[in-house]
Amino acid sequence: IPSTSSPGETKPSEYTSRLNTNTGLDAESCTLDYAAQVTAKMMHNGAVVGEVSCYINVVVGNVNEAPSILTNSIGDRAVDETKLPGFAIGNVLQATDPEVNAGLQQLTWKIKTCFPFTFSRSGAGAYDADMMPNCHIKLSSCSGQLAVASILNYETYTKYKIEIDVTDDGVPPASAESIQNVATRTMIVNVTPKNDVPTIS
Repeated sequence: IPSTSSPGETKPSEYTSRLNTNTGLDAESCTLDYAAQVTAKMMHNGAVVGEVSCYINVVVGNVNEAPSILTNSIGDRAVDETKLPGFAIGNVLQATDPEVNAGLQQLTWKIKTCFPFTFSRSGAGAYDADMMPNCHIKLSSCSGQLAVASILNYETYTKYKIEIDVTDDGVPPASAESIQNVATRTMIVNVTPKNDVPTIS
């Protein structure tokens, strides 16, 4: 009852309050919901004349963060033209994602674009059009491992410029493309030539 009330008056008044956080909340690291005890005190002439308490459960809702490809895992690589399909090219690609790190989601990798570089003895070759989905380099959707997809021929293509993307299975799904520019997701796979023996025709 407000202290301004007249003696004997029971005029109700409504007051509102707001719960605030004193630190950032992280749904991935919070294993339990928060419980807050709220106490409302009734004052009269500056003295507490009554109080009521209750508990409020605060559920931390998750915002799906997009995965980010680690730049130190997407550097340029080389593969010998004699390697057969299935041969692994370097180490697996890596990405960080709060939900994946917490074991709540999984990632799916893919090659978005694949531009082969046409061989030129003078060194003045050029990139051809995007050859997806028939790129000679493939990427495991589960592990992020690059590998040879089909027979390589240095005399046809000396390298491949590949744009990588990775997507989580959150709702809605989020991809590295939404937070990383193309340059940070693009790598070059160079084909190392084998000295072919000349033949007499």
